[in-house]
Amino acid sequence: AGVICKLFADDVKIYITIDSDSSINQLAMALQKLCEWSSKWQLSINVLKCNVLHIGKCNPNYNYFLNGCLIQSFDHVRDLGVEVDDQLKFDHHIANVVSRAYQRLAILFKGFVSRDAKLLTRAYVVYVRPILEYCSSVWSPHYLKDIDALEQVQRYFTRRLHGFKHFCYSDRLLLLNLESLELRRLKADLNMYFKILNNFVDIDASTFFESGINNYQTRGHNFKLRKDICSTDQQLNMFSNRVIDCWNWLPESVVNCKTVNSFKYCLNKINFVDFLNGRAL
Repeated sequence: AGVICKLFADDVKIYITIDSDSSINQLAMALQKLCEWSSKWQLSINVLKCNVLHIGKCNPNYNYFLNGCLIQSFDHVRDLGVEVDDQLKFDHHIANVVSRAYQRLAILFKGFVSRDAKLLTRAYVVYVRPILEYCSSVWSPHYLKDIDALEQVQRYFTRRLHGFKHFCYSDRLLLLNLESLELRRLKADLNMYFKILNNFVDIDASTFFESGINNYQTRGHNFKLRKDICSTDQQLNMFSNRVIDCWNWLPESVVNCKTVNSFKYCLNKINFVDFLNGRAL
């Protein structure tokens, strides 16, 4: 009781809120049951690939074991391709994806003989930009240094294209039919809001959102959400908070779209400049 287990393919995540010795014992017992299950079904667990992430200032940092072997603890871990640290920050992840994106750009410019801007832009969209956007709804940054570090990758790419060096970044994006990465992350968040609130994904909307329709004037749409009062940057930038103002601002015709594609189409017609914080444009 109290222990939560999340499964995805061959990845298992087990966690519990540590508020007493009893919760520590519950988590240890859950690990023991996991060992028994793996033994029964002859699915061995590689302890060297397991890790513990202690979250919270009051966490006792207790040692946990699998099959009698100590599970090593780390100050940051990778979970399904996203790195998070014990402060629930994503600095390591952002630094890693920026580095990987630059490496991929170097391969792109070296591997293509052609310097056709349209061809290289297509290669960038397929092979580089997904690195910078994977699971952005989880880790989308709010610090300017992180927003700009991510944007600088696309800025660098567009500047390297033949004939585009002397244009400013906003003009290069317009000529190449690209959007800033910050704008794309904002739209990705809004798109996920739309999917959750319309039950297009298997996520309980009440887990993230609370309807705020009674706390607003009747003007606006009927999907307005209540924004939590946040005391820390982590809470303020959580997925459930960071774009609520933008979501509540959307026209009623947009949030009442019937399909995801129609919602995306409507978003492309809206100017979100007032909700962008970076220095990209």
